[in-house]
Amino acid sequence: MARRPSRLMEIARIALAALFAMGAIANVIMVAVQPDLYQDFASLALVSFYRQAWEQFVLPNLVVAIMGVAAFEMVLALVMVRPNPSARVGLALTAAFMLALVPFWWAGGAVANVLLASFAAWLATGDCRSSAVQTLRRR
Repeated sequence: MARRPSRLMEIARIALAALFAMGAIANVIMVAVQPDLYQDFASLALVSFYRQAWEQFVLPNLVVAIMGVAAFEMVLALVMVRPNPSARVGLALTAAFMLALVPFWWAGGAVANVLLASFAAWLATGDCRSSAVQTLRRR
């Protein structure tokens, strides 16, 4: 059962949305300025399918693929701060997206993705009847 979100949960929801918006912007800048940064992204992948998909499909279409990821991240950021049911869907998709990235590598990045996925799932347990910004303004 959803519970009324605390002020801390609302701030956290806004912070996670801001993190995703900044990630989207960073991806657009990086693919425009230094696309070779993406060359070895999947080199440490735990699952060979991820490495092969990256090399065969993503790298040849890098700009389109990264712009798609950036657009998805920006949509998640915008949806996360909206009222339910959008907020819950956005937070659930955020958790799923972060978990989908885990097989790419098991250095510190995978641990961070698992933690962010858990954080997004926890935030989804809050009852987000208003947008995060409206909730904070009322308090």
